[in-house]
Amino acid sequence: MTRFSFSEFLPSIARSALCTALFFPAAALSEPVACPNPDIRVVAPDRETVALVCAGSEKALKMLAACHLPQREPVLISVVEKVQHPLGTDCVAFADCTTQEIELTAPDFLPRNGRDGDVFTRIPTAEMFESLIAHELTHLLVHQSHPDRVNEINQEYMAYAMQLQSLAPETRMLFLDRIEVADPQDTSRINLFFMNTAPSLFAAHAWAHFSAPANGCAHFKRILDGEASFQSWTY
Repeated sequence: MTRFSFSEFLPSIARSALCTALFFPAAALSEPVACPNPDIRVVAPDRETVALVCAGSEKALKMLAACHLPQREPVLISVVEKVQHPLGTDCVAFADCTTQEIELTAPDFLPRNGRDGDVFTRIPTAEMFESLIAHELTHLLVHQSHPDRVNEINQEYMAYAMQLQSLAPETRMLFLDRIEVADPQDTSRINLFFMNTAPSLFAAHAWAHFSAPANGCAHFKRILDGEASFQSWTY
């Protein structure tokens, strides 16, 4: 079973307090609602959130199609109060590639008081929510086209590149201001160890490499064709 999650960035005590203090209204929508793209269906607490998901999905799918990742199968996106990985850890978003389903934390429940210095907590809520859609859709569309070819680190590179690509330029600079990229072709920090220990810095380095001349969607194609790969080592 192939599953991907976007790691939570709240301390465990704060997570528990947040989730017990807030709740969805009883009138939350329970049946999937089709977006203008009928291959995206949404379960969300209200019509406004459905509209946010549909708009964010449309934007992400256009970026992904331009990067050689068209949508090939229907996707169900559920917006929930709390996302939990099957292994028991909390996360803010989650993609299940076997069922083609995504779970997203609702905008009102996205944590805004993470660890000091965590740049993800400084992103405007609407942009953060939209960027999560881009991140998780990348995982699903990679799996739809190349279920056995793209390893975890390559998928995370692509997902974080699309996540940062979805942000406004001034928001993206929150990430890039924290790194010195003397050589955007330097891939020494694009690995699982760095992704797991410093995800916001990993995201910055991934996008710096993606945005360099001759990379971008062309590098996505090299990965998808098996002509390029990042190191998957970890400690």
